[in-house]
Amino acid sequence: MTIMVAALNGHSACISHLVDEQEGDISLRNVDGTTALHMAVSGGHSPCVEVLLGYGKQAAAGKQMLDWQDNDGWTAVMLAAAGGDLACFQTLLSNHANLDVVNVDGRNALLLAAVAGKDEVIVSILHHLSSAQIETAVAFQDTEGMTALMLAAAGGHLHCMQHLVDAGSNVQVANEEGTTPLMLASLNGHTQCLLYLLGQGADLAATNIDDTTPLMLAASCGHTDCLLVLLEKGADVSAVNNDGVTALIFARENGHSECERALSQQQQQQQQQQQQHADSNN
Repeated sequence: MTIMVAALNGHSACISHLVDEQEGDISLRNVDGTTALHMAVSGGHSPCVEVLLGYGKQAAAGKQMLDWQDNDGWTAVMLAAAGGDLACFQTLLSNHANLDVVNVDGRNALLLAAVAGKDEVIVSILHHLSSAQIETAVAFQDTEGMTALMLAAAGGHLHCMQHLVDAGSNVQVANEEGTTPLMLASLNGHTQCLLYLLGQGADLAATNIDDTTPLMLAASCGHTDCLLVLLEKGADVSAVNNDGVTALIFARENGHSECERALSQQQQQQQQQQQQHADSNN
């Protein structure tokens, strides 16, 4: 049995035997750059993680082993964060794993936990950091300009969002395309996340680089519940994007009849109110 197989399958005693008998090298990597430590974390085997870290402290690699990256830039602590394995994560954290390391997508452990909706990991990270570090962490953006809050909103992970906002995440932040957390919640049909963001002061009228609004995104994807909330909160049904397209046109062109009906009714009500206002001024 190789040390990687032992780590993947949770055989901590085998790891010890292989290393002690000099039949296993904890620094070996497979073709994708994965080490035994990566394997142990992937399998959720915290005892194996502890054993490997113990041998790592004795080895020449020392602290480096903790932050070794595979070919995609993933460290063991990133795998634990994304997998939500709190035991492995806290073991790595207590051994001073570097939370600032990023993978090829520019994502660190906090962002990966947000993508996967691992709220307990997020809480653990935030508790571990100082106030200044938290401020930096919640504002950190990946290669596409996505923050942890934006990734959580896109995935519909409400509890993660709440922890991040409580820690100071900016609900108005936008990525390189001008997309905000509210837009991501609208685009992906996450009504509770949308309601939460609106309650935290998210801008209902914000537009991306194409002048597309949250209402347009909800309409284009047929997310009726999100669309109704946005209309109730006062979203402008007459707004147009750079191509002159309204939310109603988006709904109609994509065959979302419920959204189309709701938008048509809102448009009619708006027109009636405008006419009544005009008549009262004459």
